Amino acid sequence: RGAPLMDEEIPELERAFPAIAHYLPVRHLEAIQTSGMYEGEPGSWATTCIDNKACVFVYYEGDIAKCSLEKGYLNGETTWRKPISCHLFPIRVTSQPRTMLRYETIEECDAAVERGEQEHITLPDFLKEPLIRRFGEEWYNEFIEVCNEHKRIS
Repeated sequence: RGAPLMDEEIPELERAFPAIAHYLPVRHLEAIQTSGMYEGEPGSWATTCIDNKACVFVYYEGDIAKCSLEKGYLNGETTWRKPISCHLFPIRVTSQPRTMLRYETIEECDAAVERGEQEHITLPDFLKEPLIRRFGEEWYNEFIEVCNEHKRIS
């Protein structure tokens, strides 16, 4: 399965698609035509993947996978950036039985993690915008206080 989608993101995805389709490789467009942009059911949607790997919204610059939805947003072609689960990655949000954040380790992120360590950029700082987008500024400020307190006593 691809990136988790919230129910309210489905119409956003459908609205954004016509504006960003020109970024997608032919194979991804064919997969969308055959299998759709997303799969699942209410409360359990996810983006469709190609060969259980790349999300159908991925395009490539050389060997680097990038998000066509975000490119469309940054180029002013859409007003919706991308699914919040993608914006928050490598943090995943689970809601059973209560909301929890967990860090998902994947090999593709190793270079970014190393760079963050070299530049002293913490994950909460790197993900400030999507964390605020998902949980609000008040929550984010409290989260940073807890992180700082944890660092202080560790």
